[in-house]
Amino acid sequence: MVTADRIDAELIEDARAVLDDIVSWKLVPPRWDVVAAFLRNLLAALDTDDAEGFRDAVLELELTGPARYTRVGHAEATVTSARDDVLELVGAVVDGLDVDRSLSEDTAEGHD
Repeated sequence: MVTADRIDAELIEDARAVLDDIVSWKLVPPRWDVVAAFLRNLLAALDTDDAEGFRDAVLELELTGPARYTRVGHAEATVTSARDDVLELVGAVVDGLDVDRSLSEDTAEGHD
């Protein structure tokens, strides 16, 4: 697990914010494949205590979100809500962050 020593609280909050946002995103179907890949990268970073990988995956997810504009002359593509597999990955990452938070709190309180 990525520990609080390795990742600052602001980055963890950024991760939580983007994970909260994902459930309301509307994207074209191929883009959900990209989101799923970055979520798997985030899980791998959590599992291997890779702070840099965690940071990179959060940034990539933030950049993968829905476009705030449509180019002139381009019709809007059909967008969909997050697929079940994406929502499961979001839940797994949130669970990983929650486990890490409880471990950090136990350590801070003197529980080993």
